[in-house]
Amino acid sequence: MLIEKQGEWFTVQGEALTLVPQTRKVEHVVSRDGEVVGKRCGGLCGEMLPVEKFAKCSKGFAKKRSYCKTCEKLRLEANRRGEDVYGNKKRPIKAKAERLYADGVCVRKKCPTCDEWKDADDYYIMSGSQDKLSTSCKKCHGQLMKVAMAKDPERYKTYGHNRRAKEAALPGDLSPEAWELALDHFDHACALTGATENIHLEHAIPIAIGHGGTVEWNCYPLEGTLNNSKSATNLFEWAKGRSDIDKTRFNRLITFLADQCGLTVDEYRDFYDWCFRNPRLTVEEIEADGGVDSLNLWHALKN
Repeated sequence: MLIEKQGEWFTVQGEALTLVPQTRKVEHVVSRDGEVVGKRCGGLCGEMLPVEKFAKCSKGFAKKRSYCKTCEKLRLEANRRGEDVYGNKKRPIKAKAERLYADGVCVRKKCPTCDEWKDADDYYIMSGSQDKLSTSCKKCHGQLMKVAMAKDPERYKTYGHNRRAKEAALPGDLSPEAWELALDHFDHACALTGATENIHLEHAIPIAIGHGGTVEWNCYPLEGTLNNSKSATNLFEWAKGRSDIDKTRFNRLITFLADQCGLTVDEYRDFYDWCFRNPRLTVEEIEADGGVDSLNLWHALKN
């Protein structure tokens, strides 16, 4: 149970919680350790509830569903009646896409976006779909993606970086919500200059040396030209040779990265230098460590 007093939130044990208002993510409260302990239900009740009141969902915020268990039950009951959660009649489901099959393989399909029949080669391969093809043809898919990315560029930015890390056999699980928190920390500006234009997602420990990955403790916002300049170099060594980097901002960045790793600044520098002294330049080298991420690997070797 969570308790609200004059706009502040507490656990039943009296521990003060930090309220994170809704931006692109759901309104929620976190503990002193930064752990999400409660979030607002997106269902009819709309209450701030402990995360235990929500069913598990690997793709949901805090790995939980949007609706609490009670509202989810009501939603399912309404769905069986053909209604939405507000009791309104649901819109009819679109008819399935028209397809032509040959020997069990879809060879032609009518694109639901442009309403044209096209060969299978005009669609992207999508192994999880019914016909193993993308919903829309390549041309329409590209146009739809451009619109979606224009509406929410930061969300799609994390997708691409996660994929790049996974292709290198490194962790790639940075959520849009975690990236938004990093942007919030630096006021949606470059961590080293305060610039607000051309902001890139930068990896403190470069993927090119086989460590780090696209994870919460390894990413921060950096202005595009600085990002190109740093490339796969050592952050500390690179910063020494630049006069356009504010020392106070640099120290703030290192403190942020260390906190994300659960380390002191000195421990973080030790961990960072260890990564550069022990690069893993092939996927085989990375996989040989059994899927253990760089931070846990360093802890294990240190102990």
